[in-house]
Amino acid sequence: MKKGKKRRFPRLLSRRGQAMVAYAVISSVLLIGGTVLVGKIIPDLIKGMDQFAKSMYFGINMPFP
Repeated sequence: MKKGKKRRFPRLLSRRGQAMVAYAVISSVLLIGGTVLVGKIIPDLIKGMDQFAKSMYFGINMPFP
């Protein structure tokens, strides 16, 4: 009978798998955190741009130059 092939670096494969899991966890945390952060910041940015546009409109329509 033929003997099975012995792996040269069995520890390397486990480390590679651990790195892939760590990469997946870190990537998902950054993507989800970024989405939540953008969801909270965008309304404030829109309000700020609206206020800026209103102030510019007020300055342009003043009766004196």
